[in-house]
Amino acid sequence: MLEELQQHTQALHDAEEEDELQVEQLHVLRGRLYGHIDAAWVRREINADERGDLETLAQFR
Repeated sequence: MLEELQQHTQALHDAEEEDELQVEQLHVLRGRLYGHIDAAWVRREINADERGDLETLAQFR
C-alpha cells in the first residue's frame, strides 16, 4: 500500500514537471512567433516606404 502511494506520488510529480516543461516550451514558441510577426510588420513598412505607398505607411504612424 505504501509503495503504491509512493508510485502514484512520483507519477504525479513527474507529470507536474512535464507540464512545467511544456509551458516553458510554449513561452519560447510564443516569443518566436511574436518575433516573426514584428519582423513581418517591419518588412511591410519598409516595402511600403520603398513603393511610396502612403496609405500603408499611415498605418504605421
